[in-house]
Amino acid sequence: MEVVRTLRKFDELDIMLTFLEIGHKTVSREELATITEFGEGSIKSMIKILKNNDFVSTEKKGNKLTEKGKKYFSEIYKFISPIIKINQDIFRDNLNCYGCILRKYNKNKQEKLYVAREKGIRVGCNSAMVLTCENDLLKVQYVEEFNFNFLKKEFDIKNKELLIVTSSNKKTIAEKGILTISCYLNEELNNIISLIATKKMWPKL
Repeated sequence: MEVVRTLRKFDELDIMLTFLEIGHKTVSREELATITEFGEGSIKSMIKILKNNDFVSTEKKGNKLTEKGKKYFSEIYKFISPIIKINQDIFRDNLNCYGCILRKYNKNKQEKLYVAREKGIRVGCNSAMVLTCENDLLKVQYVEEFNFNFLKKEFDIKNKELLIVTSSNKKTIAEKGILTISCYLNEELNNIISLIATKKMWPKL
């Protein structure tokens, strides 16, 4: 009898989002499914991957980061701020907007922020934007007539840092867009995320 394999419903970025949620607090599988919008089967598989890599442990209260997991969690937030929901319809598309600060990035990619934006669109975001903070002004590259300083009320951004903003009808898609853009702009962050969600430790279906 031929074995029919089930297609995976998650990828490396989904594992990363799950890791980050666990990093903020001890959380049960059911709570993770609600927060991340993934099915419990996918959550179970992603937790197994994180446990196999010794990033997560499970106890009666739920899932939490190991000491190794805490170390990498702290490293990630040296590069980015937590992803938060923005209480404004920035793109005028009636969709939820999310954003985070990218504190460090590869300077050689700064001139091609439009390429980073496109990577966010490719993972399913309806809209994406990368803003630069220069001389205390938040601006989109090559668009001099607008500034977005109203966003500084929600983000404590400093000069030379970048603000990544995306929109989607799904929270996880908007967050994946932010992580995709961040990883493109910072190779060290990309390496950390690749290590945490490495396919070598994925369980077989």
